Amino acid sequence: MKYKAQQTSDGQWAVFTGARYFVDTVTENQREAERIAFTMSMRWHQEQIDSIFDKGVDIGHFKWDADKSDFLC
Repeated sequence: MKYKAQQTSDGQWAVFTGARYFVDTVTENQREAERIAFTMSMRWHQEQIDSIFDKGVDIGHFKWDADKSDFLC
């Protein structure tokens, strides 16, 4: 995963990237921080897929109206 839930120095939970965390993800609930980390990671990976697909369209490997899921199975 791109992001992970970890405890902050004050005992709360947040979504981290490396040693830094997103202040808007701070919560007292570990499970909630984990859920947010999963969601943020999924969004990040989807952005990467979209970017790669767009590059493939630009150079003619894919058609712009193709279904990406056909290539990800």
